[in-house]
Amino acid sequence: MNLTEKGNTVLNKIIEIINEKKGENIKVLKVSQLTTIADYIIIVSGNSNRQLIAITEEIEKKLKKMKRKPLSVVGKANAEWILMDYNDILINIFLTKTRDYYNLEELWERDDNCISLQKFGIQGQE
Repeated sequence: MNLTEKGNTVLNKIIEIINEKKGENIKVLKVSQLTTIADYIIIVSGNSNRQLIAITEEIEKKLKKMKRKPLSVVGKANAEWILMDYNDILINIFLTKTRDYYNLEELWERDDNCISLQKFGIQGQE
């Protein structure tokens, strides 16, 4: 999937929502060449459990209007790491300390698979 394909409307909407809800240190990784579990992995940090839940609920609400429901959402009870599975897009919403501990970027980020936030109209977060 590239940034002009239909499925990317969902990816664009997710990034827009995360940005509106003040998600920090947003990473969009194209992993389709590395795994079959998803085409994209999004990693984002928040400063409180409430912020993580707000981001999650807003994504669910807006994507439902686009006729997209997650296959699963796990971690809302503790709200330290919430994983939303939209089949082709996995969204990892972390408290900063939890993100630092698990360091998913080390597992998935490569020199050529990090998509610039400028492609989503977001400046200054990279």
